[in-house]
Amino acid sequence: MVTPPARESVLAGVTYWSRDLGPYVWHEFDPERVRADLRAMASAQFRVVRTLLPWDRFMPTPDRVDDARLRDLEAFLDVADRITGSVLDNGCGSGENALYFAGRGCTVTRFGFLEEPIRRAKQKATERG
Repeated sequence: MVTPPARESVLAGVTYWSRDLGPYVWHEFDPERVRADLRAMASAQFRVVRTLLPWDRFMPTPDRVDDARLRDLEAFLDVADRITGSVLDNGCGSGENALYFAGRGCTVTRFGFLEEPIRRAKQKATERG
């Protein structure tokens, strides 16, 4: 269990779904759509955004990450003014997303229950240093 640092306030956040595509934003990814949505969230004073990366879109097989989806994710991060700080990877799978964010300088906390994907994530982290 991870204990968050003591704070005087709580950051307000939302799970990002496109206004017009809902959770299918990754099926028809458009950086301009994301930019407009994130601006609207920021104007509503939300400072934390979580997005869900559908397993079937990002990892069509357990040992392969779809390169096109990773480019979409990178565009999402660029639109979001480059994530810095801490990232929680909830349902970390085999670790690709956690390793991606760690490679961008973020402090990553992975969270998952399934033994085999966690074993793969640890192996990848060890192999990649």
